[in-house]
Amino acid sequence: MGGGGTGDRVAFERLVPYHGEMRDSLLVRLAMPGLTAALLAAQPLPRYDVHRAAGRIVVDGKLDEPAWRQARPAGDFHFNWWTAGEREQTVAKILWDDENLYIGYHCLDKNISAAVTERHGPVSLDDSVEAFISPNPAKVRNYYGFEMNVIGTMLNFIRADWHQGPFFTEPEGVLLGTSHMGVLAKTDTPGEDHWVLEIAIPFRNFVRDAAHTPPHEGDVWRLNLNRAGGKTNAQYSTWSPVRTERPNFHVPEAFGEVRFVNRPPVKPEAYDAVSPGRFVVERPTLINLGFEWAISGDDNRNSTVEVQYRRTGDAGWKQGMPLFRLGSEKVTRPDLGLDHTVPEMFAGSILDLEPGTEYEARFEMRDPDGVKGNAVQVVKVRTREEPREMKNARVLHVYPPGWSGPKAEPAFTGLKKAYYGSGNGDWSVLSERKVRSGDVILVHAGLYKGDRLKYSDPAGLDFDGTYVLTAKGTPQRPIVIRAAGDGEVIFDGDGAHNLFNVMAADYHIFEGLTIRNTDIAFQAGLKDVTGAKGLTIRNCRLEDVGIGVNGQYAGSNDFQITDNVMLGRDDRYRLLGWYNPGIYGGNRLKSYHAVKLYGSGHVVAHNYIAYFHDGISVCTHGSPDRLEEHRASAIDFYNNDIHLMADDFIEADGGVHNIRILRNRGVNAAQCGLSAQPVYGGPAYYIRNVVYHVPTGCGLKFNVKPSGLVLYHNTLITEALPGDMYSNVVFRNNLILGRDVADRPVFRFSNATAYSTYDYNGYRMNPKSKVQFQWTSPPAGKARDYTADRSRARRFGSLAELRAETGQEAHGIEVDYGIFRNLAPPDASKPQAIYHARDLDFRLAPGGKAVDAGVPIPNINDGFSGKAPDLGAYEEGQRPPVYGPRTGARE
Repeated sequence: MGGGGTGDRVAFERLVPYHGEMRDSLLVRLAMPGLTAALLAAQPLPRYDVHRAAGRIVVDGKLDEPAWRQARPAGDFHFNWWTAGEREQTVAKILWDDENLYIGYHCLDKNISAAVTERHGPVSLDDSVEAFISPNPAKVRNYYGFEMNVIGTMLNFIRADWHQGPFFTEPEGVLLGTSHMGVLAKTDTPGEDHWVLEIAIPFRNFVRDAAHTPPHEGDVWRLNLNRAGGKTNAQYSTWSPVRTERPNFHVPEAFGEVRFVNRPPVKPEAYDAVSPGRFVVERPTLINLGFEWAISGDDNRNSTVEVQYRRTGDAGWKQGMPLFRLGSEKVTRPDLGLDHTVPEMFAGSILDLEPGTEYEARFEMRDPDGVKGNAVQVVKVRTREEPREMKNARVLHVYPPGWSGPKAEPAFTGLKKAYYGSGNGDWSVLSERKVRSGDVILVHAGLYKGDRLKYSDPAGLDFDGTYVLTAKGTPQRPIVIRAAGDGEVIFDGDGAHNLFNVMAADYHIFEGLTIRNTDIAFQAGLKDVTGAKGLTIRNCRLEDVGIGVNGQYAGSNDFQITDNVMLGRDDRYRLLGWYNPGIYGGNRLKSYHAVKLYGSGHVVAHNYIAYFHDGISVCTHGSPDRLEEHRASAIDFYNNDIHLMADDFIEADGGVHNIRILRNRGVNAAQCGLSAQPVYGGPAYYIRNVVYHVPTGCGLKFNVKPSGLVLYHNTLITEALPGDMYSNVVFRNNLILGRDVADRPVFRFSNATAYSTYDYNGYRMNPKSKVQFQWTSPPAGKARDYTADRSRARRFGSLAELRAETGQEAHGIEVDYGIFRNLAPPDASKPQAIYHARDLDFRLAPGGKAVDAGVPIPNINDGFSGKAPDLGAYEEGQRPPVYGPRTGARE
């Protein structure tokens, strides 16, 4: 809390109007300075060596630079006036360089709140921290105050015998960053457990009192680091203990000693041990479960997490994939200000479970250097059930205009009258008889096409032509809009920009409908605006649309887009891209994406998609949101059949953790096949996907330095030439086959991290190319390097050369198209040609080189045939996956 002389009593009472006891004790101390000196005369002071920072520090409220990781904690904070409640600790570290003193706080806190936004406002009423600094130990009562709350509001003062200026001061050049920087008001959010603040204070602010600025080796200052609680469980704690009867931070005689050391700290052995942190169970999907486990330590990255799982009630455990280690990787795009550092943690998934079933999962963290904390987590989690209508639901019947047959009651002409009870024209906005949660709206056969340019049209879609649906269902009581089964139901948009706006509608099921002639079939969410939850679109046909489903709101969750046919407006007869157009010119953006989503818990599966710019995408979005529930995690794209994209088949762009891209088939993509542009730590799983005919050679688009990519059992009938450096990737059991393109390598390895690994993969060389592989990686002894120049990549003409020079692909093999039963490569001389999946056979030939050439991976290739798993997407002798809709009703 702010300080001043006895003449500043009015200022203090304005500053801390509610902390009466603390204010009163401070005023007593200001009036009787000898009292606190006597109380503290025999008290030992803590001491801390402030080391020079080992590298550049960016003040962004993350504390993720190597310099911070190397710095030693100052020590436990003392709860000098504790009476009740949880004592939530603070980890503080201090560093310096020639310009600044740096202080970082990591505050454990389950109830984070702040409301003060006024400069020099009473920030100590909020969750806040303070630094009281006395640069001259001989004049410890000359000290400088820096008080900061969790949303970045700061108060500053100087208490000094030379200072005659105003009570509040404006220090020069201070930089401040917090984990909730810039938020107008922070309220308690369930699930939070900490917040972070860091500050850089230029030494020029201390020139009146410090012996040297910057300090010299061995200079000693006095200071205390303090923390005040928020509205809930308010606790007062200090780094250097204060022995006063009532809470009082303004006791300079109690300040601890810090000594400046002109070298970085020596890394202690203890930093190699791992300390488990918060364990997170992500939103379950129909067949997959995702988990996150925060850690600290493990600087040598040799900790692991073993996974076992079983259906609740079963006796035996099954082995799962180990959780994926991530942390300290950089995802950057400087021209747009994107700069994300992946937090230290494990994350991973358990795959291919049964819907609506409870599972028990066990996780054990191991580290040869030791585990400091609880090494085992056991949780029970239920996969999500297929959305279904409520039993004994109220049923409303919708008929098209001109229906001449009998009607079931209650009957309505047009969807809006059933949904809202609205009228025509200006009365179309009424909702006096709005649909209720749990209702089923059966839409009977016919054409539902409003004349949006006709005033008082019976459909109630005047001018904009949009059904704006806003009712709220629940998971147990969804609102269902379903074809009645007496013939095709066609919603024609009449050229409207958007036909169904469901951004404010929760838990709606659309089933069995045909939707056509609109730019956006379903507008389900916009970034930073609002979005739906629990949207299900099942067994529908979307044709002549620009966008199928657009759901880019971070707070959306649990979408299910399954068994649909989605047909865009792009060229159906030639493959044209938009980038570097050839002799036929670039593709016009008649359609954009079939499905683009953000948020968590989404499932996009068993759809047939054709003639769009992109097929299925995570919204690029930007840096991960600080709110865990607003990140793109736990998202499933599987068993989709994708044909003829002007850009990419599937994009994980913007994904954070547990993006699962499984068993999809893509044929004809003008630009790239599978994209990560970027992924913010991962893992993003690409497993058993088939990619055919990407004439650019960009089977894998890894741009904007994505991190955390796991590729198992994919079959790529194209080269893999990522466009940027990438980090922390694992490749196993993949097939990557060149297409006889002259002077083109088969794979461009662009490693920003030394711990990416490649093995048990099969490659088909391009005979007309001298260089088959390009290799870039950090120099020896360096774990990460994001400045590597790919133009200086090492080049190899064979897999044997790559293996000898890099140590990678110890078990990799060279293959040819003879590994397949009957598959030829696309014609490299005809990049605009169109191929059809029905004419392509990706099954392996019995006894071929790719059979039994893989490595077992738990939960991925359990139950393989033969001596070992096969390479590629298909296991020889087993049925290929079912791609696209599982019912022929909408084909």
